[in-house]
Amino acid sequence: MKEKFKNIPQALKTQIFIRLGLAALALILAILMSVIAKDFLLGLPCWVQFVYMGINGGILLYNGITENYVSIIGTCISVERSRIFRRIKTVTIQTEKGKLKVPIRKRIKKLNEGVNVTVYVSVKSRVYDNGDGMAIFGYYAIDVFSTK
Repeated sequence: MKEKFKNIPQALKTQIFIRLGLAALALILAILMSVIAKDFLLGLPCWVQFVYMGINGGILLYNGITENYVSIIGTCISVERSRIFRRIKTVTIQTEKGKLKVPIRKRIKKLNEGVNVTVYVSVKSRVYDNGDGMAIFGYYAIDVFSTK
């Protein structure tokens, strides 16, 4: 089990720790709110978040250990940014099979054209035709590394 966990890529491990950490934080808050206020309903949103993030992190951990994910490796060829805050909205990656458009959900600062990008997606994830290439709308983690 330990060896299988060590074989999980670092970007997926980070997402696992974030999700399970948020579940633990929600559990602590739920217990505190329920004990201090002596009312279960006051802590209900934290209990719901604990269950949701625990299941989400558990599924990601299971998929990482059983290797139910696909690594898509390519080179970034274009970055689409928002108009006002210049935040990255989508990235187009050139892979062996063609172009792949990926929406970005988190802040990535060092993503420019020409860097190598690895996107970890579920085996069950759908890939859609986007006219000039393909598009995915959900992924587990994204890893950016420079070739220099």
